[in-house]
Amino acid sequence: DAQAEAIAASYYKEGMDKMDAGDLQGAADAFDVAAAIDPTNPEITAAVEDAAEKIEDEGGAGDGSGNSSDSDDSTEPVDNGDNGGDEDAKPIPEGATPLSLHLSEIDGYLSIKKAWNSEPIEASSVYVPMARDMRTEIDRVIVIISEYPTDKDAQDALQTEKEEYKMEGEDDSINSHSAYLGLNDFSASELFKLKQIAVLTWTRDNWFFSVQVLPSPQGTPSNEYKKGIARDIAVKLGY
Repeated sequence: DAQAEAIAASYYKEGMDKMDAGDLQGAADAFDVAAAIDPTNPEITAAVEDAAEKIEDEGGAGDGSGNSSDSDDSTEPVDNGDNGGDEDAKPIPEGATPLSLHLSEIDGYLSIKKAWNSEPIEASSVYVPMARDMRTEIDRVIVIISEYPTDKDAQDALQTEKEEYKMEGEDDSINSHSAYLGLNDFSASELFKLKQIAVLTWTRDNWFFSVQVLPSPQGTPSNEYKKGIARDIAVKLGY
């Protein structure tokens, strides 16, 4: 959308400025973030390729400190299979809305969208990984929060999510709540199982929460890797 394009444009400009200043690795990093946000922009795609070629021509500039940030802890999701989901949930503030509960920042991710889907019921936010090696596997994470009129409405939304994400479905626990973890099932082939979207979803009275992890088109992340990211984001959300 327009907000995402504007953010991508700002990173593209930052990359161009760094390119002009001779900071090839800094330019490449900025272009990579812009491409993760707006992957269909031909100018950004060309800039990514140009920066990579220039770095290669200079003999792999960035093999020292420049690439070290891509191997930090932010590239690996927390393994919350048996522990991270048992933390007590944060209280939902009085007067909170689905939009206000979304996180403006998540370590290791760039927030590119935070908006109402259907005011005042549902709002969503979108985050893209900032580390280059993680971006090759994960395209984005989408968080959906809804506040329904009744608890039953929230349970109905949870059941719909379970039916849509029924591959490898399993009961889970997150933030002291019972939760459901699964993958969407649009193909039975071994190849496309690696491309499945993972979801972690739960309810809290009349509130509904969903964390969806979308693999990148060129990546082949394991299902456990995607599930780990979903758990990590859900724990950070905290509700």
